Amino acid sequence: MPPLPLLPVLSVWGLSLSGCTPERTGDPLIDIPACPDAECRVEVAVAAWASGPVVGLAALEKVPSPEERLVVARSVLESGQPVPPDFCRLLDAGAQDYCARLTHRPHLFEGPRPTASARSRPAGGPTDPELLPTIALTSAVDGWTASGGCADEPCADETALSAARGGDLEAAGRACLVMDPGKWRSECLFQAAEQGVKSAGGRVYGVAVELCLAAGEFQPHCMAHLVSQLAQRAPPADARGGWDEALAISETIAQVWGARDPALGALTVDRFWAEALYVSYESASRTVGNPADALPAAAAPHIRAALVHRLMRHDRPGGGLDAQVVAAESALAARSGGGMRAPQRRSPAVVRNLWENESAADADIRAVFYMGPARRGVAQSPQADLAICVMESAARMQPMAGHLIDQGRAGTDPVVRWTAKRLSRR
Repeated sequence: MPPLPLLPVLSVWGLSLSGCTPERTGDPLIDIPACPDAECRVEVAVAAWASGPVVGLAALEKVPSPEERLVVARSVLESGQPVPPDFCRLLDAGAQDYCARLTHRPHLFEGPRPTASARSRPAGGPTDPELLPTIALTSAVDGWTASGGCADEPCADETALSAARGGDLEAAGRACLVMDPGKWRSECLFQAAEQGVKSAGGRVYGVAVELCLAAGEFQPHCMAHLVSQLAQRAPPADARGGWDEALAISETIAQVWGARDPALGALTVDRFWAEALYVSYESASRTVGNPADALPAAAAPHIRAALVHRLMRHDRPGGGLDAQVVAAESALAARSGGGMRAPQRRSPAVVRNLWENESAADADIRAVFYMGPARRGVAQSPQADLAICVMESAARMQPMAGHLIDQGRAGTDPVVRWTAKRLSRR
């Protein structure tokens, strides 16, 4: 499809709709054909959605041009109103895929993400789920010029995604710059960065970060999605080896941030191991400790967390807190001789964050990410840390295994007791 011409009168999405003056009947199926111009038709068609999707779809069908329909569709999506599954079918062929992608990007229609409340803790580790720079940073994208040959947003969006699939994130970013600064350019940069690391892995992480830094309000989402995509490259935990790529990714993350924001680099590496080990154990056939032979000490808390999570849900050893820890120690010591298998590129369920707020009592507790954006306290003793992982997993079971948490309140390790106290308040 040739690019749709931009609509100067509609300012392409940033509409000025004050010119709609004809007398209205209240029936959009009558009012839209009677409108004297595009602004009026768009305004009536958007307003029709307040009466529900049946009326809204009927009104959209009355809008004559594909350009105007696309403006209506974007306005409806941006308002957060529910749309039916066949919503995008009323757009022309070149815009349907673009519309469908937008309906599957829920962050586009939610409120602004909060910025981090604090970027450092006395005992170290994350303060919250966000991966935000601790200092003001600029993006290399700011110095790029637009290119790609597109004259409208659907074309620019598809051009950017196509370049990103091929691993050329600079070309993808330049295609996004065709769009006016704001929400939709930011979303284009975000999608391109995510698609780039999904397709090309850690080798494009540095350029993907530049796109995320230019992604405005979506920067926190973008940074987190890069890590999640890279974590999908972890091998199953019961395979022999296969960790070379993940080790290289962790080194790349540290190098990219080392000269710019080392604190964010350390948090991002921690988040990567948290998610990679979760993916690894969720795609395994046996609960064993193979990853401990290949990974650095920084990954050890995440091996314990993901192994215990799988153990309690799949193997179900039973017994009290001490018995669960013994079972986890046995699983950690076990090894599988399974051959390397292709990683399953799927995201396991998001783990709820049960440590949302910081208090003065938390200051001396070292924190780590817990299988994703959640976080937990970590103990110095591996055995005590396994007990913490058991309680964290117990707190997320349905129904909650509260007896395991209660037993932790009598533990000898202070972080075990603190964790039990925190989780018992849930």
